[in-house]
Amino acid sequence: MRGRDWINQILPDELILDIFRHLESKSCRDACALVCKRWLRLERLSRLTLRIGASGCPDVFIKLLARRFVNVRNVFVDERLSISLPVPLGRRRGTDHSVISALKIHSLAETNGSEDNETESYCLSDAGLAAVAAGFSKLEKLSLIWCSNVTHVGLRSIAEKCIFLKSLDLQGCYVGDQGLAAVGEFSKQLEDLNLRFCEGLTDAGLIKLVDGSGKTLKSISLAACAKVTDTSLEAVGSHCRSLESLSLDSECIHDKGVLAVAQGCPQLKVLKLQCVNVTDGALQGVGTCCLSLELLALYSFQIFTDKSLYAIGKGCKRLKSLTLNDCTFLSDKGLEAVAVGCTGLTYLEINGCHNIGTYGLESIARSCTHLSELALLYCQRIGNFALSEIGKGCKFLQALHLVDCASIGDEAICSIARGCCNLKRLHIRRCYEVGNKGIIAVGENCKFLTDLSLRFCDRVGDEALVAIGEGCSLHHLNVSGCHQIGDAGIIAIARGCPELSYLDVSVLQDLGDMAMVELGEGCPLLRDIVLSHCRQITDVGLSYIANRCTLLETSHMVYCPGITAAGVATVITSCTNIKKVLVEKWKFDGAPFQRGFFNATRQDSIWKTQEKALPFSTREMSKLIASSFLVSLLFLLQFSSPVFSIRKDVSLQSTSTCRTTVQGRYLIADDMGQVCDALSIDPHSRCCRGKSERFSCNGCNLVLQCCNSYEFCVSCCLNPSRTQKDLAVNVKISKPITAGMYSSIFDFCTGRCRHNSESVVHENAYLSEFHHCFSIPSNSSSGGASGVQTEVRLAGINVVIGKQGESCDSVCKSSGQSCVPNKFVLLNQCETMHKYLSCKGGCLASVGADQPAEVVDDAPRDLNPGACLYTSQASVLSCDGSHQHTKRLCPCA
Repeated sequence: MRGRDWINQILPDELILDIFRHLESKSCRDACALVCKRWLRLERLSRLTLRIGASGCPDVFIKLLARRFVNVRNVFVDERLSISLPVPLGRRRGTDHSVISALKIHSLAETNGSEDNETESYCLSDAGLAAVAAGFSKLEKLSLIWCSNVTHVGLRSIAEKCIFLKSLDLQGCYVGDQGLAAVGEFSKQLEDLNLRFCEGLTDAGLIKLVDGSGKTLKSISLAACAKVTDTSLEAVGSHCRSLESLSLDSECIHDKGVLAVAQGCPQLKVLKLQCVNVTDGALQGVGTCCLSLELLALYSFQIFTDKSLYAIGKGCKRLKSLTLNDCTFLSDKGLEAVAVGCTGLTYLEINGCHNIGTYGLESIARSCTHLSELALLYCQRIGNFALSEIGKGCKFLQALHLVDCASIGDEAICSIARGCCNLKRLHIRRCYEVGNKGIIAVGENCKFLTDLSLRFCDRVGDEALVAIGEGCSLHHLNVSGCHQIGDAGIIAIARGCPELSYLDVSVLQDLGDMAMVELGEGCPLLRDIVLSHCRQITDVGLSYIANRCTLLETSHMVYCPGITAAGVATVITSCTNIKKVLVEKWKFDGAPFQRGFFNATRQDSIWKTQEKALPFSTREMSKLIASSFLVSLLFLLQFSSPVFSIRKDVSLQSTSTCRTTVQGRYLIADDMGQVCDALSIDPHSRCCRGKSERFSCNGCNLVLQCCNSYEFCVSCCLNPSRTQKDLAVNVKISKPITAGMYSSIFDFCTGRCRHNSESVVHENAYLSEFHHCFSIPSNSSSGGASGVQTEVRLAGINVVIGKQGESCDSVCKSSGQSCVPNKFVLLNQCETMHKYLSCKGGCLASVGADQPAEVVDDAPRDLNPGACLYTSQASVLSCDGSHQHTKRLCPCA
């Protein structure tokens, strides 16, 4: 039996091809192709899909691929990706490389020395498309992403020769009307068409396409096509009777076009709209005509009202997915109409719809019992009770996403955990009221949870992760920015979640090597790890990860001062599957890198950086780094002399370190008042390098003391001339878990700029475009506001004098506004009241929930008729207070 090739003797080609088609990964296919010549030939015949980067002479590359893989059905070309031509691997492949060389010479000969043409040779051109058409005649799916050099000539060759084409993606291509006309003329089986960011198109081209291919078209996507108007959509409505999916992102589309599609395409199932000029009329038409609609996504609509959702709820009974993104005028009533009418809803996303609150979500909980995924982003009016009702009514919920929902806390998470035991994904970001209690409940009740993300949740600590580790088997965990989490929590995860494959513990200042050791022991399947900004992790802990987690593919270690070049080298040499390492370039002392970030990606033993390919293979790079470190170490050991005594008058110069912000994606502010990008941070001092301006107020309104950027808000706030330290440190921290005073001016500035009630007029309505404010709170112990500051803080507030015995809630409601309780402290001053009230009886201190107010003239004499009343107890001020003998001064917005 030994030495006999029974497989090739017994199995026919058809059976081996069928086996190859069941191989999912490219690496498995490549391995099979190296077994023998027969398998190489059969493997090439089994390839149905090619993905090509449109750089590095793609025209040449496509000609080579067309000769090798003749049965390809799907071709994806993306100019944002890079490719590399094969490297010589031996005599057997010499023929192919001579072909490549000949093609290279022929390609360069066509340039005639022109620099422009030479540049174009690195992008897919019409010649490349012609090669696709000639080599892949059975092509069914073609995707050309941002192939800017492709024109109508190349597209016409595809249309003429690839008559089986069913899907065409031209995102970012300048093919023009002639190219689309050719597609419409020859592609009679076309089903899917993507024309996003095809700026050269007009109505003429799209009309010719749908006139020829409209009968088979099922999906159309349009975005940023400024010359495509309602006329094109009218043609779509007339010819595309089988259309099932339509995505529109355009300022040139109006009700007329959307109504034409709704009336002409009764089988429409998916509708995505980001058209600022579309109104309720269009959505009412959709609700009336598109009875098969299953997915509706509305983005950035400032015109839609509840009338639209009434029509959807009444007509689209099959709706399963609803996305409402920045739809300002939609309210609870509209959401209630959808809930009552579309009881089969399984997915709901509400993002920035500030008029949708608790009541609307309660309606969903009562009616849509099959809801499986819920996403709430920037929903300040949705509170705990709403999610409690979701927990009671939506037993099949599997995914919950919460972002910047300030009113949602542990009570809501506990209700979800107890009611939705099938929960698999829980993502929470910047929900500061969520703490250990809620996450512990999740660990105790949600045994199927595999994906947990808790980003910048300050109240979540080790106790919560211990419960998760004991009750759940996580595959993905992200606890970035949860400052109370340390070694104990991550150790519990390592011991309880052996199938963990993704971990993000960035910006955890208390996390050390002990946790890394446990992760190495307990999580052998770990593939991706993010350790950036973890100051206590060193090479020792990292070595355990590298040596035990052999499947590791990506590792982010930016701003980890304890990790050196030796630690990075350990990761590269130990993890044979590593594809991406993100560290500072200066940690590669042995290679000619400039200072900054190093982002390496390994593909087929070739290293590439953001700028150009490195001239080293993976192993060579590893040896170079390791040898550099060892040489440096030996040098120190050879020439350093032993220390026998210590002189008290001689000491090493201490290096001062800066504290920095961690909230921003692109900018960082240090405690010296400087702002810089992440690349400009000194890795040792943690301060901004260079001579950047201190206390910069770029993008700030100094009158309002507010900025449009968080980092510049912190920088401006740190200026001693604008913020007095003795006043700032006496301000109470707003978060209950850390109730107390700020310990430093830097803590005050970072805290105030992040969340500040002075920047809003009520709920989530901002006072201005400057969202980050650093002013001393008007109700702080440092004193009240007066004069110009009071007028500034009342900007956007309508100060109204109520009727006798009327509460501020009623006063504001009568004018279509809401009472703003946090502005009472500005009106509760004699100086302010004199501007709005007569106060002919003087200004007197009093105690009552109806203040600030003025006593009416016909009040009993003992109540001081005509006097203005203020209170020194700010805690009693409220919107619902009233008195039968006073007229209230109310802040409305």
